[in-house]
Amino acid sequence: MTANKVSIEMKDLIFSWRDDSPDNLYYFDKHTGEVRLVNRNLDDLKDLTDEIELHRERYLYLPKPEPGQLKDDLKDFMKTVSDPQRRSVLDMAFESPHVYASFLKILQGWEGESERLEEFLDGRARLRVVQWLEANCIETDSLKTTPDEN
Repeated sequence: MTANKVSIEMKDLIFSWRDDSPDNLYYFDKHTGEVRLVNRNLDDLKDLTDEIELHRERYLYLPKPEPGQLKDDLKDFMKTVSDPQRRSVLDMAFESPHVYASFLKILQGWEGESERLEEFLDGRARLRVVQWLEANCIETDSLKTTPDEN
């Protein structure tokens, strides 16, 4: 199978990859590198779904995050926190039904840590996206990145 070479907006792809909302489905256009959102509230939903159905070979469904993946990533992030007292406070977030929101709330009190968490999670998502692209024979050397993504 030959690799498909397209220019990819990595920031958009990472955002879509991390979106675990059951109402949002994303499809990657192998010809343009664009990510297409399918949501029942879109005005052009029928046109978009018809296009995807008619050109199945052109569009790849972006999978949702694996169950438990976010929790695993948050636990890995905790390992990067050097202060044991802060780690124990973060550990309490796992008792909440909304672990990610609790994690962010706790991190807001520590300067720069919320941003560091987002960079960490984006890095994990980037790695998974690149692996997914390679598994689908899409070359990753043509990724478009913004200066802050390097």
